[in-house]
Amino acid sequence: MRLYCRYCVLYCSFLPSLSLNHHLSDVLKSVYSPISDLYYQAFTVLYVIYDVVQVYSLAHFKMIFPTFLANLIKIILPVLFFCVIKGWINSNQFIQALCIHYICIIMALGLSLWYSGDMIEGLDSSFLKLPDMKEMIRFAMYSILGGTSAVIALRIDSMMVTSYLGTEANGTFALAAFISNAAYIPASAISDILNPRIAHILKEDDRDQLKKTYKISMINMLDPHSFHAGCVILGFESLSKIMPQSEKVLLAFSSLVFLLFARIVDASTGVNNHILSYSKYYKIRNGFDVFMAMINVGLNTLLIPKYGMMGAAIATFVSVAGFNICKTTIVLIKLGSQPFDMKWVELISIATLSFLAALSLPKIESPLYQIIFSSVSFAIIYITLILWRKISPQLNNFLFRDLEKFTHFNSKS
Repeated sequence: MRLYCRYCVLYCSFLPSLSLNHHLSDVLKSVYSPISDLYYQAFTVLYVIYDVVQVYSLAHFKMIFPTFLANLIKIILPVLFFCVIKGWINSNQFIQALCIHYICIIMALGLSLWYSGDMIEGLDSSFLKLPDMKEMIRFAMYSILGGTSAVIALRIDSMMVTSYLGTEANGTFALAAFISNAAYIPASAISDILNPRIAHILKEDDRDQLKKTYKISMINMLDPHSFHAGCVILGFESLSKIMPQSEKVLLAFSSLVFLLFARIVDASTGVNNHILSYSKYYKIRNGFDVFMAMINVGLNTLLIPKYGMMGAAIATFVSVAGFNICKTTIVLIKLGSQPFDMKWVELISIATLSFLAALSLPKIESPLYQIIFSSVSFAIIYITLILWRKISPQLNNFLFRDLEKFTHFNSKS
């Protein structure tokens, strides 16, 4: 646990120096000129503190509450953007609201750690004694390199769409990326929850538990994302009809499909990223990050001029698929674990059959009613088959055992 704290100190020392770099600050101020340098620096420092406190909370196996708070930004940020667009708040108030948001989260996480007694351990005087400093610096540098490469690999498509096709096309592509990321939120939350568990398993070198947890992660990440992906694809055309400039919105559909399939590959390979990051093979994982960034840049250069926005989405799909195949292969060779079994085949088959069944149903003229009808139809077929085949024992136990205990307890009281 103290190793986690020490790494947080290193992490906290690197990020402000990067974020408050004068050149970077000048670039950002040229884009967001109304926002003062003071607000920018305050937001940067608050975000670093929040990230450290969240990691520390996860290290103490406080998973649900930090994950819930982390996902709040995905609701608050669009609301704030909407307020700016409507003219209800200005740019300075926008960044002030974000600062207040992170102050509240830091206080909530801090109080949670304080009341549970876990804050005391972090304030131990031995916290500042760093016998593993050399190894920690090496790990931090590799992590920064790998993290930067991963960001480039996953964000370069948006930049290159702007470069080749213009800002209007990038706005449409950003819509597809936003929807695919939103569909992946449950899978991402499960991955975050399993993060400290994977670290503990690798510390104990428990290979059997690693295999079990790896398979559990795959099923419980792929299950909700497949459901959301099916609902989104079935309802997107109808959704575009009730949105302004529906023809331009509909242009995002092909890109959205490839981005959703990229996330399906991501979910199918479970927590392979965490496994490699916490193992002694983390250098290999960082090498893959750099390689993926290079591949994505090359594919975007080749495909965007030919296929437009869809070319960028294809490039992301291919690089994400290749990246995950490489990581899964290394985990199998080095640690003897892989996430796939017959449940994966069943889950993919159920998702495909449910989608085709919902797609074959009669269409309704009203776009709003069509969204509801197709989504509900798909949900009924998909969830029924998932529960019947017991694809996720954890889901079945929650619905049929834990909820039964809860209702039985309430009936007694």
